Amino acid sequence: MAIVDLLRSSADDEAAWGEANGLRHGKSLASGFKDIGMPSNTQAVSVGAETPVPASFVAACEPSTLWELLTHASGTRVTVFDGDGRVVYANAALNAEYASRAGKASVVGLMVEDYTPPEFAAEWKGFIRRALQEQRPMVVEGMVHGFRYRAHVNPVGSGASGHVLVVSRNISELPAGEAAVRNGMDVVHAKANDLGVLAELTEREMEVLELIGEGLSTAEVAKRLDRSVKTVEWHRAALGSKLGITNRVELARIAIGAGLCRAPAAKAGRRKVTAKAS
Repeated sequence: MAIVDLLRSSADDEAAWGEANGLRHGKSLASGFKDIGMPSNTQAVSVGAETPVPASFVAACEPSTLWELLTHASGTRVTVFDGDGRVVYANAALNAEYASRAGKASVVGLMVEDYTPPEFAAEWKGFIRRALQEQRPMVVEGMVHGFRYRAHVNPVGSGASGHVLVVSRNISELPAGEAAVRNGMDVVHAKANDLGVLAELTEREMEVLELIGEGLSTAEVAKRLDRSVKTVEWHRAALGSKLGITNRVELARIAIGAGLCRAPAAKAGRRKVTAKAS
């Protein structure tokens, strides 16, 4: 995993997994990660076409520091799975998202199907097996709870003792224009997606939501869709009722979080989200 991906991370007070795997003993980044099966070469690591990380930094960086940043910085969900799809580590951001759905304080010890829908779990167990079998990282993009996410899936070790480190973040939180592919990683678009509340929206309502997310006014939405202002206002009222909100700012936040649009100024590369027929 590129250094920049490790630095964009989450909030947590659990360091037991990292501690148990030799990340708190003053070792170098290279030797510490080698102990748990992660790549340990100390060549310059590229985190983008313009900004390689100096090899001297990689060699000198303490793995305990890196692990702390990975699991304590804001926003990113961090999970470690064994080869069967059982969670052996989850940070606070991941637990906040999923634990309550399983009626637990933590998802550690649970199988992925214990806290996600069956289709979602089956597909993710396939990603875990693939990462371990191919021994190469990949990027998975999909939707969960109505939000589009990007997950970096990284094999750590191999065989029966292998684990998979998954670092995920909502796409709406990523810097505009950030590339999905880093260092030649494959990008996989998940087939099992959870639209959340968006599943109740019609295709027309989804279109209106997208345009609100792009920052268009009611009159501008009406012009774009070749509909009357009154019709658009009716659709917006329906959106508010189904989503439980009426504020345009909140509607825009949902649209951006769902990946219907990147932001008012950055719409390139968005993926279509399937909705109910009108």
